[in-house]
Amino acid sequence: MNRDRFVIRNLMESKSQIRKLAKLLMSFKSHLTIFIIGNMLLWAIWLLNNSFDFNSLPLYISVTWSVILMIHYLVAYEIFKLKKNN
Repeated sequence: MNRDRFVIRNLMESKSQIRKLAKLLMSFKSHLTIFIIGNMLLWAIWLLNNSFDFNSLPLYISVTWSVILMIHYLVAYEIFKLKKNN
């Protein structure tokens, strides 16, 4: 009886962990999609305004956002790899 409860509790915890990992991976994929679309729009607006100076706001936004996206990737996929190996 106690063994059954232990098995059920472990299954419940593993399902909960799987859901958390799935949400983390999906949040990264959503972030990546928004990053791509947002940068395309940002650079299109910049090009349409004929603002061809290289000290531009889109450049700073893209670089900063890229760093944030890389951190999000590392958090999402490194946690996934750690959980997968255990």
